[in-house]
Amino acid sequence: MNLTPTLKMIFKVFIPAFICALIIYFTQITIEYYPLSFGIVVGLAYWNYHKYNLFVGVILSLLASYVSFFIAYFSTGVFAYFRDFLLDNTSFVISDDVMASIGFTISPFIIAPLLVFFFYKFVFNIPRSKLTYLTLLSSIIILVSSNYLVNYLFSHKIVSSETLNIYMAWQVVMVIALGVVMRPNIKQLNN
Repeated sequence: MNLTPTLKMIFKVFIPAFICALIIYFTQITIEYYPLSFGIVVGLAYWNYHKYNLFVGVILSLLASYVSFFIAYFSTGVFAYFRDFLLDNTSFVISDDVMASIGFTISPFIIAPLLVFFFYKFVFNIPRSKLTYLTLLSSIIILVSSNYLVNYLFSHKIVSSETLNIYMAWQVVMVIALGVVMRPNIKQLNN
């Protein structure tokens, strides 16, 4: 079967995302292992774009994945301190639930994608271009929107947490985002 270059590029961007989703869905791994699957799949799928050899690139991909994950994960605690600071120093009142919602939106869906793009610059040849920034911004908007959509669906009991995993969606969006900024045919649009 002879595929057009555009179709080949689409497959090369979407297949790693599909593999990440399958790994999470079928293995039912806990969230602590999501960076492992993400780092391995990204490191192997985009091996042509490593700054180093394959082995070092995959190890650095795992390291970038875990560092991004843990910084974003532990940044949720900052929001509790920020709430206490607001309550102590201003007349502003904010509930624990609102602050938790803000923290659980900003940390995984804004801070984590920023960190992924930042740390993966040390692993891959990611260009500084309009396309890169647009892709990053688009992925953040998609992730935040999908988070609120999933929360709405859960709260109205339309779907269950077993059916829809927002962190699996996070991996899919981020693998596609990294693939888009690294594909040579897409790089022509970078200027």
